Amino acid sequence: MWAPILVESLAPYPDLSIVLATSWVRKLGFRRALNCLPVELSRKVIGATWHSSMGRNTDGINLWDQQSRYHQISAYLRRQNVFVSWLAIDDDAVGWPSSKYNNLVLTDPILGLSSSLTQAQLQERLKALNVVANTE
Repeated sequence: MWAPILVESLAPYPDLSIVLATSWVRKLGFRRALNCLPVELSRKVIGATWHSSMGRNTDGINLWDQQSRYHQISAYLRRQNVFVSWLAIDDDAVGWPSSKYNNLVLTDPILGLSSSLTQAQLQERLKALNVVANTE
């Protein structure tokens, strides 16, 4: 819903990559979820925190669904051996340790990225990542 705002916010950062941390990937599949995004975002996507090979436990419950978003993201980072600066945009702060709050842009569940305060926080956090911005 807020994709145009995200496109605009990320435009100055051509080398920034996106990992999808959304239930859309599990429900729709990676390709279909990716195709729901504008091309300006989809071409930045390098993966997802969930993939189809993630199995269920003996009760048929997908353990991924029972993890907090933070735990899903941190598990992805460990699996991929990612040791770079990262940032999450989410409306759910459950499970986030206080030491990682600077990695989270917490959005209002209704306003999302339409909030000017959230947009300002996103810009502040992007600058803090030391991601090279294209200022042309």
